[in-house]
Amino acid sequence: MTAELDVLSVGYADERVASTVVLIRDGSHAVVVDPGMVSHRGKILDPLEALGLQASDVRDVVFSHHHPDHTLNAALFERARFHDFWAVYEGDTWTDRPADGFEVSPRCG
Repeated sequence: MTAELDVLSVGYADERVASTVVLIRDGSHAVVVDPGMVSHRGKILDPLEALGLQASDVRDVVFSHHHPDHTLNAALFERARFHDFWAVYEGDTWTDRPADGFEVSPRCG
């Protein structure tokens, strides 16, 4: 089985700005990438629910970089670990690690 990618919200940049938000599913493992700025959180949560998932099902959130348009809605995913290029953050723990070679799930390295 291969991992599946679904676009939850298509980004744009003009007078307003929003990031593209994607969901990666690897079996039962759910990963959201760049849960940033959108006009309202339903733009992320409604498509997620249409795919049969709740925010609490998302186990990992990945930030491509730390601009608000890519990170602003991270708190929607209370049970997730958060990843960037140099660390993983879970609860009040910050663990340094390089992103290269780190596997979020078996097929989402």
